[in-house]
Amino acid sequence: MQTRKSKGEAPPSLRESQPSLSVSIDQINRGIGSRINGHTIYFDRFFRDLEVQGVALASSDKLPVSDLQLEVGKRSFPCKEVKTVKGGFQVSLSLGELSEVPSSFRLSGIHPVSRERLHSEAFEMHFLFAQEGGLTGEQWFVHAHRIAQELHELKQSWSWKVSAPFRWIVQVGMVAKELWRMLQDSLRHESLGTTLQRMTDYAMHPQKFKELAEPPELRALIPMTPPALIEPESASEVAERMQEIDFLPLISVIIPVYNTSAVWLEECFQSVMDQTYPNWEICAYDDASTNQETLDTLQQWKGKDSRVRITYGKENVHISEACNAAVETSNGELVALLDHDDTLATNALWEVVKCWNEAPKTDFVYSDEDKLDEQGRYVEPYFKSDFNLDLLRSNNYINHLSVFTRRLFEEVGGFRKGFEGSQDHDLFLRMAEATSNFEHIPKVLYHWRKVPGSTAAVYAAKSYPEKAAIKALEEHLERIGAKGSVERGLFPGSFRLKREITTNGLVSIIIPFRDEVELLKTCIESIRATVEYPRVEIVLVDNNSEKQETFDYLNTLDSSIQQVNYPGAFNFSAINNFAAKQTKGDYILFLNNDIEARKTGWLEAMIEHIQREEVGAVGAKLLYPDKSIQHAGVILGIGGIAGHSHKYLPGNQPGYFMRASVIQNLSACTAACLMVKRSVLEEVKGFDEEYLKVAFNDVDLCLKVRRAGYLIVYTPYAELIHHESKSRGAENTSKKIERFNKETELMNERWGGTLARDPYYNPNLSVTHEDFRLKQQSAWKN
Repeated sequence: MQTRKSKGEAPPSLRESQPSLSVSIDQINRGIGSRINGHTIYFDRFFRDLEVQGVALASSDKLPVSDLQLEVGKRSFPCKEVKTVKGGFQVSLSLGELSEVPSSFRLSGIHPVSRERLHSEAFEMHFLFAQEGGLTGEQWFVHAHRIAQELHELKQSWSWKVSAPFRWIVQVGMVAKELWRMLQDSLRHESLGTTLQRMTDYAMHPQKFKELAEPPELRALIPMTPPALIEPESASEVAERMQEIDFLPLISVIIPVYNTSAVWLEECFQSVMDQTYPNWEICAYDDASTNQETLDTLQQWKGKDSRVRITYGKENVHISEACNAAVETSNGELVALLDHDDTLATNALWEVVKCWNEAPKTDFVYSDEDKLDEQGRYVEPYFKSDFNLDLLRSNNYINHLSVFTRRLFEEVGGFRKGFEGSQDHDLFLRMAEATSNFEHIPKVLYHWRKVPGSTAAVYAAKSYPEKAAIKALEEHLERIGAKGSVERGLFPGSFRLKREITTNGLVSIIIPFRDEVELLKTCIESIRATVEYPRVEIVLVDNNSEKQETFDYLNTLDSSIQQVNYPGAFNFSAINNFAAKQTKGDYILFLNNDIEARKTGWLEAMIEHIQREEVGAVGAKLLYPDKSIQHAGVILGIGGIAGHSHKYLPGNQPGYFMRASVIQNLSACTAACLMVKRSVLEEVKGFDEEYLKVAFNDVDLCLKVRRAGYLIVYTPYAELIHHESKSRGAENTSKKIERFNKETELMNERWGGTLARDPYYNPNLSVTHEDFRLKQQSAWKN
């Protein structure tokens, strides 16, 4: 919830004796905010047909007053009074014997849900007060476990299984109806070619049909952004802080306008007017709008504030040139991009200014974002990686909010005509070629309007952004002197820069093993069946095999496969360091004996990146035999040290904003399949065989590679099966547990600060789960 103190004077202290506490719940079709006025907390934007995860919490004309309770510690106090106020309700709660407003409390109750549900759901709102009495923190939870439980029980029932054919018929009808609606809408607003492209996209991605068949209630189950985004400082607090910092730039907010809805354009402009940081200017350029509503709205804003500058184009030149025209009218040292129907969080520009003062060499700042749907709800929060060059090449993950120096904008030549739909992506790629001084603010500062037909709603809604993005990426490859091609990615909106293999370097594949001859045989045969790269050597490292069948199989192998023995106790680090010294390769691939390759091209997909000068290591996408993900990169901090990204997610799913299915930079990858440059391996002195004999040695190696200045690249185009840990067994003996604990302690001592903040993850995401879910507490607070 956005918490906001009342503007002007600071609120009176809440520590004075007061017998009751009033809570005002208002609806303004936006996020939840609050302010304190005397002894009343006002929830400015709350309750009126609000839904969370598909559950309708309340209607605009009914509030279950009798069920509301105030809880302080183990004590609870009933609702005293409710009043209808404009747009919502004001609720008074008796504090009984309490002589002062508590420092923290919880408001809980029961809301009726939609009639179709036929039952109610509990909700909780948690509040926290600072010592001076200001509202500093809120958490909002809705418990819908009952619905999930009922759905599970229903799906296990005999009647559900028997009725499956009838449901299939209904789903087919829903898909046909939805496709017909989409076809009509597309033909009304777009060309026949665009319409055919959209239908082709659906044909190429059958999972989209399944999504269309889901009823709206289930489609709403995508994670919503609780409107608890951030705790912004008030305008008076910002004014006070401004006295303490040196860099107070004029920020030119660039808004290209074309036939915008009056309501959305008003909200867009007003979100800039509401900024707590005052040193801004709006530079809006109307691209020859034909909608009188748009023109009237612009006229109303003209002259409202001296910081608002509106210019009009005589002919429609489209968004790239419209943005350039808007920049030409601006005076700011910094340029911020804002689409004409989107909005900024009230503290967006202030957060940008704070970031620039903390990192003065910055050229470009971007933030996290979410989307604003037609009902005014915040949905689909995107908590992003810090600057991630290979991810930017895979899709425009930076997007909004983007703020950069005027100098950089002019240096790269501004927006380019012919890249409409992906003009931002093209601009950001050229900026990334000119500077590496990117900063990321891990807070939701931008609300992207999600309307029918918009790229925010569905990428496939427009084919021209894809064509423009491919063109931008092709020219980016040419500018950086890399040979290759640009292909569509595994999912719409993503791309693959498929680099031409220009190296002739030898690849040494090291496979340690101990018996488990069937696994070893499968591994070797799968390599031979799927690898086309001509310069490969395979080195088998036998660590105390005992079974005769193992030796019999080894005797059948020809001399092209090198065999060495490592007779000591199992020490993964020492075994691989020892084997690396026996090899001749320019690139060394550490490969577990329980890996199975099933598709051609996987090794080449790794080589195309390891040949890059700036890359130190390359990791692969590993699946369990049931095709669920075992490894899609390593995330630092999960479980205390590190965990595997998207573990157990079906392998054909995109992951969090496609993070499981695009090429990107990461902090580490598993050594179950890890390719490392020999020169880099020697530079960082290999695996730590003294202190990290079994666990975390690959994470440690990757962190040393990154510390030496090299990138770690994850590629989903190297996809293999991992029959995990079958040859070693589980960590289930006292000796193994003791060793694991010591290795954990060492990692914390060596890399503690680094593990606490993975630059390629986000501090708003969970460090107890591997599925990119939000932190359980205050996910939008920093």
